[in-house]
Amino acid sequence: SEYLSCAVVNAPFVDLINTMLDSEAPLTKNEYLEWGNPNNIEEFNYMLSYDPYLNAKGEQYPPVFITAGLYDPRVLYHEPVKWVAKIRNQQLNMQNKLSTDKQYVIFDINMTQGHFNGSGRDNAIRDIAKRFSFILLNTK
Repeated sequence: SEYLSCAVVNAPFVDLINTMLDSEAPLTKNEYLEWGNPNNIEEFNYMLSYDPYLNAKGEQYPPVFITAGLYDPRVLYHEPVKWVAKIRNQQLNMQNKLSTDKQYVIFDINMTQGHFNGSGRDNAIRDIAKRFSFILLNTK
């Protein structure tokens, strides 16, 4: 049977603890209700349990397509960059232990856009086409 065996992650907020500890960052204090307040030890421990960056382990991941925008005010581009680097580094360290399945992480950073697709109809369609192409190429 056919199923999707990949992930498409758009502008991921993945460096949760480090970002939320910076109370001077835009939106941080406003986001305490949604993500948790790292200054409260109980909430900090809970946040540690689901922080994507800190919980990235040397495991076998499916192919992943990650996007970011250089001018994104909501999710600063360095968050997905760090996450991609960590996952790729762990995959290199585990190279001999992984199966022969494709284990790649594609990172697409748009140097002119913010949080959403590129501006204009053509750029938006191009961004969506990249994501669907990735999905179709990774359907088993």
